[in-house]
Amino acid sequence: MAKVSELIDTAKSLGQEFIAITDHGSMSALWEAQKYGEKVGMKVIHGCEYYYEYDEPFGKKTHGHLLVLAKNDVGLTNMFKLHQWASKENFHRNPRINWEQLQLHNEGLIVTSACLGSEFNQHIMAGM
Repeated sequence: MAKVSELIDTAKSLGQEFIAITDHGSMSALWEAQKYGEKVGMKVIHGCEYYYEYDEPFGKKTHGHLLVLAKNDVGLTNMFKLHQWASKENFHRNPRINWEQLQLHNEGLIVTSACLGSEFNQHIMAGM
């Protein structure tokens, strides 16, 4: 488990001006990353690797991962909305977002395929 300060210090020592901090299924490091980044002069991009619920062919519901980054304050607000909804309305072992909620709260967000646990990467590995 990495410490936020160590990640930021390492990025800064390598000459990076920005670093993205993304918790898995959580946004708990956001405040610490922002404060420490400001202290040492590193710009922090906030993100979250959300658990993502989607429909597979034949109507089966499954889940994977989806990496979301905030481009601006509107995006950060939308990430908070997604996380709040997932934690209160769609919690099954983990807070999960879905396509409908992502469409409602997509402004200011950058969405990527995430790790091998993403829907996109799972389809590639299955040869689809």
